[in-house]
Amino acid sequence: MLSLDLTGIVLQLLLNYRSRTFAGWYKSAVVLQLMLQAMFCANFVPAAVGRTDWREGFLAGQVVYLVLFMVMGWQVLTLPSVPQTGCDKDED
Repeated sequence: MLSLDLTGIVLQLLLNYRSRTFAGWYKSAVVLQLMLQAMFCANFVPAAVGRTDWREGFLAGQVVYLVLFMVMGWQVLTLPSVPQTGCDKDED
């Protein structure tokens, strides 16, 4: 499942880059994901959470997700959204 998820995110990033528009996620969802990734990384900074005796390991997959969401956050800030236009049923 992880490989399919990563493949989908990378392909969406490439599509956004080539089309020069941001699509595929809500912009607020990307911001929330970035905050989630930042909070996860803060667990490994003793100045942020203090010293703990036990802590989970920092996985390579988390680093990949962090980098991908940082790129997606850059796209949120720099690329315009796709214009939403509805189709009328009367148009033929």
